[in-house]
Amino acid sequence: MATSLAPWEKWELDVHFFTALSQWTKENPQTSLDRVLINVDQAIQHGREFFEAIPDGVFPARGLVKALAQLIKLGKVSQLLSTSHKRTTIATANSDIQAFAKAVVHWVNETKATFEATQTGWWDNHFTKATWKNLAGIRDLIDEICKWAASRLMDRRWSVSGIKNRLTVNEEITDFKARIVEARAVFNERSLINQARGIDAILRKIQMMLDRQNDTEAGQRQIQSTLDKIYSTQSDHLKHIIERMDDDAEKEKRRQYVLQMLSTHAVQNTSYVEQGKPPCDKDTRVDVLKEIVAWVEDVTQRSQNFLWLTGDPGCGKSAVTASIARTCKDKGCLWAQFFINRNNVDTTNPNAYFPSIARQFAQYSPVVELEIHDRLKAKPSLVDVMSPEQATGLFIDAIRVASRLDPRMPVVIVIDGLDETDRKHLKSTADIISHLFNALIEYPNAKVFISSRTEDDIRNPFARTINSTHVKHLHLDVNSDSSIKDVSAYFRRKIARIVLDNELDWQIWPGDERMDLLAKRAAGLFIWAVTAAKFFQEQVDYWGTECLDDLLDNLNSDGMGDINTLYSLILSVTYKEQADDWAFESFRRLIGTIVTLHEPLCLDDIKQLLHLRKSKPAQPVDVVKFVKRLRTVLVAGTGVINGQTVPRLHKSFFEFITSHDRVDSRFRVDMKSSHLELGFACLRQLPRVRNAAFADRMPAVFRYAFRFLSSHMHQGLGTTSGIALPIESQREVDIQKFENLLRCSSSKENAAPVFVSFSQNRASIRVSIGGQERTWAVNDGLDQNRLEFRTKKILKVKDEFPPTLGTLPPDGRHVIFSPRSPSSICFWDTDSENIIRRPLDDGDKLGSGEMWPSVCAFSQDGLRFAIGVTMTTVCVWDAQNLKAIGPPLTGANGTLSCIALSPAGQWLAAGYTNGSVAFWNLRDGTSGQPIKRQSRRIATITFSPDSTQALSCSDDGHITLWAPQTSEHIRDIGSTDYKKGHGGTSVHAVAFSPDGLLALTGGADNTIRLWDINTGEHIHRLSKHTNVVLSVQFSPDGKEFVSGSMDGTACVWNLQTRQIIGSPLVHQGWVRAASFSPDGYHICTAVGARGGVGCTDLTLWGPATIDLRQSDFAVSVLTAFSRDGAQVASVAPDKGIQLWDTWQKQEVITLKRFKGNEDFINLRHFAFSSDGLQVAASTSSGIILLWELKTGQLWTSPPENAQPDIADLYFTHDHKVAAETHKKTTTVWKTMSTSRSLALVTVRDDPRADLSIFLDLNTDAGDDVTHHGMHWIPFKTSTSGLWALVNDHIVRVNPDGTTAIASIDLERASNFLGWERNN
Repeated sequence: MATSLAPWEKWELDVHFFTALSQWTKENPQTSLDRVLINVDQAIQHGREFFEAIPDGVFPARGLVKALAQLIKLGKVSQLLSTSHKRTTIATANSDIQAFAKAVVHWVNETKATFEATQTGWWDNHFTKATWKNLAGIRDLIDEICKWAASRLMDRRWSVSGIKNRLTVNEEITDFKARIVEARAVFNERSLINQARGIDAILRKIQMMLDRQNDTEAGQRQIQSTLDKIYSTQSDHLKHIIERMDDDAEKEKRRQYVLQMLSTHAVQNTSYVEQGKPPCDKDTRVDVLKEIVAWVEDVTQRSQNFLWLTGDPGCGKSAVTASIARTCKDKGCLWAQFFINRNNVDTTNPNAYFPSIARQFAQYSPVVELEIHDRLKAKPSLVDVMSPEQATGLFIDAIRVASRLDPRMPVVIVIDGLDETDRKHLKSTADIISHLFNALIEYPNAKVFISSRTEDDIRNPFARTINSTHVKHLHLDVNSDSSIKDVSAYFRRKIARIVLDNELDWQIWPGDERMDLLAKRAAGLFIWAVTAAKFFQEQVDYWGTECLDDLLDNLNSDGMGDINTLYSLILSVTYKEQADDWAFESFRRLIGTIVTLHEPLCLDDIKQLLHLRKSKPAQPVDVVKFVKRLRTVLVAGTGVINGQTVPRLHKSFFEFITSHDRVDSRFRVDMKSSHLELGFACLRQLPRVRNAAFADRMPAVFRYAFRFLSSHMHQGLGTTSGIALPIESQREVDIQKFENLLRCSSSKENAAPVFVSFSQNRASIRVSIGGQERTWAVNDGLDQNRLEFRTKKILKVKDEFPPTLGTLPPDGRHVIFSPRSPSSICFWDTDSENIIRRPLDDGDKLGSGEMWPSVCAFSQDGLRFAIGVTMTTVCVWDAQNLKAIGPPLTGANGTLSCIALSPAGQWLAAGYTNGSVAFWNLRDGTSGQPIKRQSRRIATITFSPDSTQALSCSDDGHITLWAPQTSEHIRDIGSTDYKKGHGGTSVHAVAFSPDGLLALTGGADNTIRLWDINTGEHIHRLSKHTNVVLSVQFSPDGKEFVSGSMDGTACVWNLQTRQIIGSPLVHQGWVRAASFSPDGYHICTAVGARGGVGCTDLTLWGPATIDLRQSDFAVSVLTAFSRDGAQVASVAPDKGIQLWDTWQKQEVITLKRFKGNEDFINLRHFAFSSDGLQVAASTSSGIILLWELKTGQLWTSPPENAQPDIADLYFTHDHKVAAETHKKTTTVWKTMSTSRSLALVTVRDDPRADLSIFLDLNTDAGDDVTHHGMHWIPFKTSTSGLWALVNDHIVRVNPDGTTAIASIDLERASNFLGWERNN
């Protein structure tokens, strides 16, 4: 933050300022503070000098307005920059800055009103001294922010040349706004508390007067009356504070409920930026955009609430919609946007439309959030399915509440691409929306903008209810003069760029005549002009300028104005020299994959998913090179194409490439074939999950395979009931033997199966693998178990040696800590839970005196540790043999407060209570001179990963960067920032990121700060803790960090999102230290008594997994998920059936052995009921078992009805248990209320009369399909599930979405199944 002199008069928030401002406002209401700011804003936006808008004379707020003008000018710069530099991240900075400036003026006016009230009340008094002190602090804060804006205008950081600065502008603005909001809240609360304290002092004075008062009775009554009034005022103030605290807690609870309810159906990333929808090019669609903006700004009673924008394919509807969304966002009136994109299947589900918009509304305004909360509380099922009731409750009612907040401000909702809604639901969706057209007539500022093609499923319901009074309809006519003019202007600019870049002569190429003809060919279609311009550029890059004449002549030939003809030309030119059929086959398969993907994948993921090869020995197709050749139709923009590029294609190209009459058959994509190929490709991925070594993220390919396998198989085959086999296998397969291999795969030959399910909201994938359950986020693949920790082990430290410092760092098994006992070090073996206490060998270096450690530190490699053996002396030991290394080290004349060892153990740093810092080189024993830059205790010191720098923090609020080699001060971190470290409060913790570029600090202001090491600038502020932050540390990969606080919690944070992951780790005491294990999968915390010294216990926290291996046997016999994935059950021979809650990561119930029957090791089948309240199992002898999970009650079938050849077990729709035998006989059982026996209901010989899972593989059930190395044989019923034998694994996907994967010995299985395997 710049500290130069401000270019405005000094101003203060003192009694003189508020007195003068109050008087000025009374005498000059036309030039009140808020009106002056509006005039200044308008002057700056129109390029005039803002000084003209400030009143002449003794306007008391002249300095404040001039200061805020610097912010507004900076906002104007950001607005210009965002339109000229598309990559910038500051598109919203202008509206943010304006809102911030208005908030400051509003707050000043509120404070002025409070000040005026204090002068007219019965007490005739001003604010307390503490209140004026708080006001002065807020004034400094505002002034420093404005100085920062002035410095940004001077140093041109907010310019095209400075936009690549590492610290993004949006982060700066967000942080400043958050700081002002919190400062205002803190001011209000502190003012009230200080007023209460002041009143207490007055009360004591008056009471003393009463005690000494011998005056008249009337005087005493007057004093008593005054006293009662003061008591009443004090009570009201304290009541206000308590109510405000309760209200904040209630708001947070309400917010969490709304987000949780809406997240089950809402879709993230629905903005025009995230869906890859660029706004209109400069100076295009000017008239249309002007007309739409006028509609947005019209909030009169005659205005229309809805605008329906239609147009032909390729006319630029999405670009216009994106431009309006951007404009409204800049104006601060965009409440929600939902861009439907056929390339992202989640956005095409209409059940997600209104919940997604409602979530954006709730995040925009707490008032609207309250309305949505009440609606969901009254009817939670409102989020489930799009319906007229949902449209009213989550959409219309939310808009009404938002519109009432400020009738002068538009409330804009943008929905783009309605025609890309899932075709099965498009008509019903359009019908529901059409009935909303007249629902907002009383709210003229409510603006709903919808764009789509004029398809019958939309046009027909819209036409029945549309009324020009409520709905404005605009159609982008490609033949209109404005469309032709816009497209022509755009096209000419693109061609002019090619001419300029290649140093061509415009008169020769393209020439005015041919350019005019080319513009005419575009015929008002933006997609034609965009595609043609890109095609020119790509061909020049590939062939050089000699190809341009031929291309221009081809594009100017008759009939070329049709976009489909243009696409045909592009493909024919690109493949003109190809005679190999494989080139066209690979085109169809790769393009088919891109057009059928349900969500975007990058090129590397597509390559891994398909593994497309001409033959087995051949190398896979180079997908990146393939897309580079076809970037004209596959990749938007001009960026570099690499493995991380996500291909996107226009809907018109999709329609062209899948048509039967427009495209050459060599290029035609068959959607069924593409879906089938993707389905088989997903199947081939699943077996790899077993052996994949995921670190902290499940790869996108696996997530995609799990999510969309069934969908692709269904769209490719019309069914997902059947079995997929390698082509080389024979078709005679006994499915029951497959069942035995899958279910009973705990033999020596086969590893335990992997089971997969989805959470109810489809947001998480749960996998039981390697005997443990793990959960992965669908969107980003993050390991949610790793990032949500649960208590694993707790060490209660005995009173005789409470440690001064906890684990630093744990090695995964041992935690090392230093006790306060003489001459020893302790190792906590977390496996055996024993404490190993070992004496230290002082090597005759310390004499005979006892050591009383004060501070300690461990090197990152675990080979050395150092202990402050006295108040002024440090010794270093070898951690393996516990031998002292070198002589004792004594530095500054002061008491040690902290020490640190460099990662490799070469350097030692020490901080002292007098503010000094000292460094030692442990290799040669040399040290630099102690340096004293702070006035108070050095709280923490730490080294950078490469040991070239060190950071210290102190009680006087300084954060200092050092060079250990020279013992020199480099810079003070945050010294130029307006917050100066942690707002001037003490800083207790500091840590480097693993790459050495960032630093974390924790302080007495209850916050954590993120800093840029290279510049010393502040990046972000996190304020979830409610008390002093004592410890911070990054994870080994730098993606997360952990903090410990006096509030008794340790929090794990995501560095990118700056949000807490999971729930805080709660302790009974101050969390003095918290650190990650080297693998990042464990955290150890050291906890001390509140206010005490040292620690009372150490806690080891592990990933929140469910360990299904809690058995003396190697693996569980059976494992199964409930239908909603909320429970997982395991069967172990020595444990019984254990039921686990997959959210809470804890055992719910254990169903013990039953007497008189065989052990659990003989269980053969296992199933959950559809409601998850019952589980059933069958034994090898044919006994049926049924448990009621809530009570643990067990029912068993009578031994005389045993069926030893049970092939499958399942629940019927009416909650009975059905057992099917290999002979195709099905028995159905129900529970008896009078006994614990199951009663036989019926015996059927035809299992197909009810749900049947395992069927024979008669090929007359349907058509077999052979496709790219896999053979598909359908089942006779639709409930049998999807089976596959692929890559030495059996895969089964159940109708409820759960998946099981088991590896097999294929040689053994070949004999077992009765078919031979071809090599």
